[in-house]
Amino acid sequence: MSLPILFTVPHAQAQTLSPQPALVQAEPTPSTLLPRFTGQFETGLGEAYGHTLWGIQGFIPFAQTPELNTFFAEARLLGFAEDQWGGNFRLGYREYLPTADLVWGGYVGYDLRRTRFKQSFHQLGFGGDLQGSRWVGRFNGYLPVGDRRRQVAQNQGAIIQNQGTNFRFTGERLLYDLLRQKTLTTTRQFQTAVAGWDLEAGYPLWAWETGRIYSYWGVYGLNIPRNGRYLGMRGRLLGEFNHRWTAGITVSTDGHFGTQLTVKLGAILGGQSTKADPSPTVLARLGRGVERQEAIALDHQQEVTTTVIRDRLNDQIARNPVTGEFWRFLHVTGGAVGGDGTFENPFGEVTAGVAIAQSAGNDVIYVNAGTNPGMAGFIIPDQVRVLSTGVVQSLDIADVGQVQLPGSGTGTLPRLDGATITTGGFTGRVAMGNNSQLSGFNVITTGVNQRGVIGVNVSNATIDRNNIRTEGNNQSHGISLHGNGGGTVSNTIITGNRITTTGSNGEGMYLHANGGTIRNTTITGNGVEAVNFNSDGIFLRADNGGTFSGAMVANNTVTTAGSAARGIFISTQNSTLNDVIVSGNTVTTTGPNDAIGDSTGVFLRSNANGILRDVTVVGNTVSTAGNLAQGIFVFSNGGGSLTNVGITNNLIQQAGQHSVFVQTNNAAGNVCIATFTGNRSDNPGVFAGGDDLNVAVFGGSTVNFVGFGNVGANNSGFGAIAGSPTGQPPSCP
Repeated sequence: MSLPILFTVPHAQAQTLSPQPALVQAEPTPSTLLPRFTGQFETGLGEAYGHTLWGIQGFIPFAQTPELNTFFAEARLLGFAEDQWGGNFRLGYREYLPTADLVWGGYVGYDLRRTRFKQSFHQLGFGGDLQGSRWVGRFNGYLPVGDRRRQVAQNQGAIIQNQGTNFRFTGERLLYDLLRQKTLTTTRQFQTAVAGWDLEAGYPLWAWETGRIYSYWGVYGLNIPRNGRYLGMRGRLLGEFNHRWTAGITVSTDGHFGTQLTVKLGAILGGQSTKADPSPTVLARLGRGVERQEAIALDHQQEVTTTVIRDRLNDQIARNPVTGEFWRFLHVTGGAVGGDGTFENPFGEVTAGVAIAQSAGNDVIYVNAGTNPGMAGFIIPDQVRVLSTGVVQSLDIADVGQVQLPGSGTGTLPRLDGATITTGGFTGRVAMGNNSQLSGFNVITTGVNQRGVIGVNVSNATIDRNNIRTEGNNQSHGISLHGNGGGTVSNTIITGNRITTTGSNGEGMYLHANGGTIRNTTITGNGVEAVNFNSDGIFLRADNGGTFSGAMVANNTVTTAGSAARGIFISTQNSTLNDVIVSGNTVTTTGPNDAIGDSTGVFLRSNANGILRDVTVVGNTVSTAGNLAQGIFVFSNGGGSLTNVGITNNLIQQAGQHSVFVQTNNAAGNVCIATFTGNRSDNPGVFAGGDDLNVAVFGGSTVNFVGFGNVGANNSGFGAIAGSPTGQPPSCP
């Protein structure tokens, strides 16, 4: 904040009357001071006085003795850019001392300032000056009266912080003690009238026939309630031009408002001008107005107070923030007999819990391994969570947020290896419902065509941090999700699971849009191992007119060891599969092939007029070791279409045959590679006949490859390139 300097507008000079020629010399007639009206405009950084202001002033001499003394009155109206106004009125006296050739004077006055906050401040002013032929000195005092400090605005905000402690189960409820802290912050804005004084001296720097420039230097003092006293310095230049115009610039500095720059313009609007007095005699200074700060100085202050209110509420019941209802916990402990599902008397089987669970979104089946004898499979109702204490479990509690459930994080996962369930024509251990969750279980199946976790036409399911092992042959998948017969699987989250399949023809994860729809699938942070013949790690599939869209397969570790076992397999047949990102995965296949295209690290296939588009394979680490095993394989067969395929920033550590293989087989088939940059090929052709990049076009099909001519420059280790595309367009359609 800074303190601007207000200057008095141009002042009239005493009028000197020219004597009339005569034969006998007559005594000159003493000049009489006349009223004068002036205007001013001022702008700058003067926060104390208003950033921009204007004023109209009248100077009225009365009861004067020409060329000796005068009483005078001054009145001024001020306007501010910040929707403020003000004014002042003063009475003064000046006298010429002929023997000393000096003019001295003094004044008393009253100031008013009305602010934009509808507050009126009042001030008494007083001062005096002494003026010689080549110098001037003056003193002004400013004494606010009445209530100097006014509160003009107030804002209040509250921050409520809740902390839950002592979480514990009783019956079917979760209780806790709530520590509540409410912080009230009140911000008050004040305007404060500043008392003070100023003392300055000045002298003319330069004068010419129609004007002059003055220099002034001085000190000033400020007395600010609540902020203390400050001493400042001020310098200014004031110019008078053509007898009616003034312009000035002021620089001031003090310890509170800082350094300020103010510019001022003024004009004589009517009455006597300075033209009658081209030479600035001392006597002419009788008609000078008072020079002082014309507006009441205001300091803008802020006070912030903080009040903290704390209380404790015991025995609170945990509520679901979504529904506003109490969470209901149905407790299960392995090895328990009977029970009613309360914490004190738990069920012994999850099936007992799901039998009474309600689909209102508030039920949690909370399972402790106990003696871990193994439990039967179950079907999770819609909007029910089945959570085990084996991993850390958190739940969103109204007024508290996410909290860890008591007893969770033991490291012992409840074993599910008992009776199987059947849903949608599939047999397995656990079936998901809409808006359901399975977390922290050891799921085991051993029979032929038995799946670990099944979801048929369900949405918003979460499968996390489970150990899943399938040992049977013939489609014994770890996680098996199906969009069948026009049904939909959407918004599925599969994360943090460890999946092992040991039977042949079984996938770690199998997601199949079979005449239905699968969309918005997230598969992240899983470890998948498939060790037998024709067993894929992660298989995304669309056929029979199905649609598969919006899949993120990221940061998974996939290992396959059997022959014809692929790491990540994305395939469509007579269907559409689009918007898939395969990112940051580590894929290792070690099995040999029994046909070209198998045991591939990442396999993209469009078969039998299928459409596979907008697929990005980025930032993966791939290693294949089997005979004829590709690192990344893009394959069109039977008229299939793959378009807008991006392959970027992948590391192919080794490949049984080609690091990257692009192949089309039939006339109607087509492939378009949109981007191929930043990849690295370290060791292709572990068996004979391998290339860093191989493009094979058969049967009159089409391969468009954007930037094919720069593959060697835009990728590392791609020196062995075999074949060529049919076209190199600027972009894919």
